[in-house]
Amino acid sequence: MIKVIVKEGIIEVISPYNPEFVSFAHMRGGKWSKKNKVWMFDPRDEFAVRSVLIDIYGTDDYESCEKVDVRFCYNDIFEYYNDYKVIACGYEFARAKWGDIKLADHTVIIEGKLINKGNCVRAEKGTIVELRSVPKKAAERFFREYPEAVEIIGGINIGQLKEEKMKLQKRIRDIEETIEKLEAEQEKREEPGGVISDLKD
Repeated sequence: MIKVIVKEGIIEVISPYNPEFVSFAHMRGGKWSKKNKVWMFDPRDEFAVRSVLIDIYGTDDYESCEKVDVRFCYNDIFEYYNDYKVIACGYEFARAKWGDIKLADHTVIIEGKLINKGNCVRAEKGTIVELRSVPKKAAERFFREYPEAVEIIGGINIGQLKEEKMKLQKRIRDIEETIEKLEAEQEKREEPGGVISDLKD
């Protein structure tokens, strides 16, 4: 869950644990409420808070954002990662705990296995992980970082992108033609004997 709650004199942020956001919160004077499980910020920092949430998690409102599923080869990205928790698309999806591996609710192992090795997350060769219902912007950023290892399920449609590109190119051509016509008409009005020229005379 990612959500910004605006109240009188304060804004509250609900978000999953992420060291980048924690670091930002400390720098901005954010306070963690252990009781309510929210970060609290000065209302004047709302724009900065929302921007950082989008940069890290791909959204500042999980309920309303577009979501996709992301599938990736663990070893191609995290082979040399040496920590008890692993984060992708801004979210912690696996943690080494009590000699075992604890997966986040949105995480599924498609092939292979994650292993707790020395209280660090490791994986059998060829392990494929799928993160479900990830904000699309975060998934697209992850794909751009590791295009050979990441697949967005139903998220990036090349045909649709090409169609959108053609529409945009046509729109640009239409705008350029309109600008040329308007400039030509303006030049005519400014020529001797034109409307603007007559008014000046």
